[in-house]
Amino acid sequence: MRFEECDRGIYDKLHTIIGEDFPELEAAIFIVLFDNKKRKSGGRYVIGRIKKTNDELKALSMDNDGVMPDYILFLDKSVFDALEDRDKERVLFHELCHTEVVVDSDNQYRIKDHEIQSFYSEIDYNSDDTRWAERVSTIAESVYDPENEDI
Repeated sequence: MRFEECDRGIYDKLHTIIGEDFPELEAAIFIVLFDNKKRKSGGRYVIGRIKKTNDELKALSMDNDGVMPDYILFLDKSVFDALEDRDKERVLFHELCHTEVVVDSDNQYRIKDHEIQSFYSEIDYNSDDTRWAERVSTIAESVYDPENEDI
């Protein structure tokens, strides 16, 4: 199957980051899925992506209690599994930077594009390792390098 739900540990990391850095998202409901298919965009591997749910996605992903997600976060399973914990947190933080909350709106949860090549809030968050994204891209390339398939 192409998609599988992430384990509880990923949700715990996500909610810790939300609690520390994105308090406006504490009421938002997330589904986090591993994507087992490699994806590229602009010549680079897509390690994570986030999508705001529309009415159709909400209905299709509603749980047994009638709870519907506001966002679906997709993570490349092969690459994410190869990352160190701190880089996993950085990927989650980056994807959360794409979210926007407009309180006085019927449609309060939104998605935004990069402010710069990444986000201004990432500058402080990653001040201890400003080249983390390059390292993660290199790891993604090594995961999908055909020469590594037999390893």
